[in-house]
Amino acid sequence: MSKSEVMKLERRVMALSLVEKLNVFSFFESTVRNQFASIGIVVNGRRESDPQIHHSRVYRSIALQGSLGLGESYMNGDLTVARLDLFVEKILRSDLGKRKYTPMILKRLLKAVLFNLQSLSRSKIVCDVHYDLGNDLFQKMLDQRMVYTCGYWKDAKNLAEAQEHKLDLICKKLELKAGMKVLDIGCGFGSFMKYAAAKYGVECVGYSLSKEQIAYGEKDCAGLPIEFVFDDYRNIKGKFDRVVSVGMLEAVGYKNFRTYMQVIHNV
Repeated sequence: MSKSEVMKLERRVMALSLVEKLNVFSFFESTVRNQFASIGIVVNGRRESDPQIHHSRVYRSIALQGSLGLGESYMNGDLTVARLDLFVEKILRSDLGKRKYTPMILKRLLKAVLFNLQSLSRSKIVCDVHYDLGNDLFQKMLDQRMVYTCGYWKDAKNLAEAQEHKLDLICKKLELKAGMKVLDIGCGFGSFMKYAAAKYGVECVGYSLSKEQIAYGEKDCAGLPIEFVFDDYRNIKGKFDRVVSVGMLEAVGYKNFRTYMQVIHNV
């Protein structure tokens, strides 16, 4: 990044709230630590070639300015290293310089930290470019139930058993009883709802923003008390006895956790 670009970005960062600032600084630190770790350098490690970082601004300098920021951090004493020669040798012998973040990549990554990319207005984008790629693709990847989250492998011999064990474990944790009404946020292909309705006698309503998944689910769950709703979780209405959400939090994003939990509380 040029000096003017760095200054503009730093002014933008300084205008953020305390929580947002902490998120940005954490991003800078994790970026630098991961880059060093990829070539065998441990920040604040015990080897003579490991750099000792004495101020958090070092991470920002290196992330934004690369080798220039690294050099200036060493010159002003924010970064020290017992064997500077070994430290520099590791960097020069690696392709770290080639793999450093370009201004464009860094701006995109910071954009995810600075802004809410999982807002209501953007929520369909992920489904359009991911979940709606085609059900035939996912049928080749997943088990017969089309469960698109991690299986529970204790005592399971194959993927199908692992997924069934996972679904049953969730039902037991929910303490489902026949006649209950269950909300599934981010219901995918309807695999959980189908299992819960068939095995535990509950009624289910699932929310999803994937037209392809809903089309598959409605056909696969035909005859069961299951309803699919094409809408964002922020628009959920009604009252339910139980709420379940499997593998959904990463799609919600930490900036929306409060809203997400408020929706659950309301219903």
